[in-house]
Amino acid sequence: MTEKHIPRLLAENVGWVHPDYWLEATPEMDVAELRSLASTLKFRLQESDATINKVTTALDCEMNIESGTSLRLFKHMVARKEIVMDMLGTKISSCPSTKAIKRIIF
Repeated sequence: MTEKHIPRLLAENVGWVHPDYWLEATPEMDVAELRSLASTLKFRLQESDATINKVTTALDCEMNIESGTSLRLFKHMVARKEIVMDMLGTKISSCPSTKAIKRIIF
């Protein structure tokens, strides 16, 4: 299989989420705390009609954690298929509406 056989949008989406495939501790939070935050983020995403970026930014502010932490968790959960999105039809890096999420696995 060559680059010509892989849809460009799929490759872009995989390239965007792949760096966050492994969940690693941050200076502020260990892995257990990040997993707990991930559960909170899943509930927020499920209950919101806002953009993914707005939901993740609001959670970072509310929890007083480093900006971008919740977005990295979102990317991790997409990479791990805990959050299912259409990788062929949606540019995930543009942080679409939460309505673009097909399924959230708790």
